[in-house]
Amino acid sequence: DLRGVGDEAYLRRVREVAVEHGQRAVKLAPDSANSWNTLAFAYLTARRFGDAAAAAERAMELRGHDLDVGDQVALAH
Repeated sequence: DLRGVGDEAYLRRVREVAVEHGQRAVKLAPDSANSWNTLAFAYLTARRFGDAAAAAERAMELRGHDLDVGDQVALAH
């Protein structure tokens, strides 16, 4: 069904935009755990699990062990 194809294309673009925004946040504030956490979540939604794990681990390094970030690492593995 064409509507399903269009929906999937739309969601794929939304995920790409989320990753772009997350990457931009990290460029603007590379020492911000929140920026890295945002990027990790964006990677998760884009199903880029290895990238999500790396970004979440960086967020944990900056913030310390936080359950929200840790949960994202667990989901990414």
